[in-house]
Amino acid sequence: MRYDSLKRRIKSLERKNPVADGILVFPDGSTRAIRLADPLAVMCDAMALSSWAGPGLCEGDSQVPIRTAWQLGPRPVSKHDSTIALLARATAVKSENRFLHTVQSMAAHAVEMERNKGNVHAPTQQGGN
Repeated sequence: MRYDSLKRRIKSLERKNPVADGILVFPDGSTRAIRLADPLAVMCDAMALSSWAGPGLCEGDSQVPIRTAWQLGPRPVSKHDSTIALLARATAVKSENRFLHTVQSMAAHAVEMERNKGNVHAPTQQGGN
């Protein structure tokens, strides 16, 4: 690999504002283009939601999960909630960007865990928050 090519690839990985774009496909066959200016922040917010809605932690040899005070508190709110709900409703992502696929899967997982927790604020297949 040439030095210029390697240098260009490293610079693209180090960008301060990575962009992930693709086309979301929904259950009814409709599509929507999406561009995430900060996909890592969206994924981190989805992971926080998933952790909050999760079963808790097992301590020692116990097989019974114990929910932390944070998990018993109110639902975490982020500026990416509507994006997470949109990504979670998609059934497929058409994109060359593998990270966008990962973010979409994490968002779907977070919303599913929230729905399983019985939270009334969890988005449904028909609509968002």
